[in-house]
Amino acid sequence: MVIVIKEGDEVLTVCFVEFFQSTLHVRLCSGTNLDKWASVLDKALEQVAKVMGFKHITQLGRVGWSKQMKRHGWKHQLSQYVREV
Repeated sequence: MVIVIKEGDEVLTVCFVEFFQSTLHVRLCSGTNLDKWASVLDKALEQVAKVMGFKHITQLGRVGWSKQMKRHGWKHQLSQYVREV
C-alpha cells in the first residue's frame, strides 16, 4: 500500500506500507519537512491499522526522528547497525 500526503499540489511525503501478521509496517517513507506531515501520517497509519484489525504499527527510521516519533506515542524498540565490507 502507498500513502501520499500532499499540501495542495505539493507532495510532502510518500510512504510504502506492508502488512505482516497483526502489524502494519512502514517499509519506506520519504519526504521533506517532517514537522508538516508527521501528525497527518500518524493519524492515517492508525486509521488503516484499526480498519484492518492490526495490533501494532512499526517503522524503521533515523535516530534523528526520535523526538518527533515520541510526540506521537512511538517507542524506541531496536537499533539497526551497519558496517562497510
